[in-house]
Amino acid sequence: SYATRRNVGRMYCPAKDKPTSDALRERPDLPSQKISWLNRHDRESGDLYGILPLMKGLPVAMTDHIDRSDDKRILRGRVGTVDSWVLADDEQSVFENSKRILKKLPKVVYVQFTEDDGKTPCKWQIPGIEKPGVYAIVPVRKEWHLDKGRNYPVLKIRRRQLRLTPAVAMTAHAAQ
Repeated sequence: SYATRRNVGRMYCPAKDKPTSDALRERPDLPSQKISWLNRHDRESGDLYGILPLMKGLPVAMTDHIDRSDDKRILRGRVGTVDSWVLADDEQSVFENSKRILKKLPKVVYVQFTEDDGKTPCKWQIPGIEKPGVYAIVPVRKEWHLDKGRNYPVLKIRRRQLRLTPAVAMTAHAAQ
């Protein structure tokens, strides 16, 4: 609904999941299940979303601590807005019906952070980035287990994704 209200195209960034060799020895059929992993809750998959929507101006929250410095404090739950991004050089996807599913993760997503008033851009500035209050978020790799409930989990998956989540709604617990 965010994209429809603003009349912007929707771009989706599917996570890149790869089972470890130990997991493939245990269950050779794992690669055929990759699509279902994208529906898992981010808490079950290394705090990284399976499919992340990406639009200019979209409010996003950090899913991890990124910069703990006193001036920036870009910590888990901090909200900013998507300013821009840089796609992979060999990205082949195109918009169809106002939607685009990326084949590769973006190299970087630039997120604009504001002061406590929610309007004034932060005063700090990153070298090489023209706008104050804009921080570069790059994809990271985290590991998680499909068989987390077992005594000795072996079905380890490595996921690459951006440490962002849409922030168009928030629970009372998260707001605290």
